[in-house]
Amino acid sequence: MSTLIFAFNDLDSDSAAQTLSRYFQGAGEQLTQTVVDPQIRTSSDISYKTVDLTFADGQKLTLLVKESGDIFSVLLNGKALPLKVHDDQEAVMAELVKAMDDGRA
Repeated sequence: MSTLIFAFNDLDSDSAAQTLSRYFQGAGEQLTQTVVDPQIRTSSDISYKTVDLTFADGQKLTLLVKESGDIFSVLLNGKALPLKVHDDQEAVMAELVKAMDDGRA
């Protein structure tokens, strides 16, 4: 069952950025910048938007979000980060916070 923190259509407004900021802040991460590319991109018949997140400690996340809301690809500091779950945004965010914490150690 998928759990959406934000919808694909929310990426067109500030609501997705605010939601991501609240989520990461609740997980102990300080989000300093969120940039959503307004252009819908297509690769291998998958339409998606990119969301670039920058944190206070200098780490950067790039999320590729499909129209269904699934986060199908993530780059952490420019390197691909394999995900265990794609269709549950809450689980993906937990994975991302853990990967960022592991990267600091």
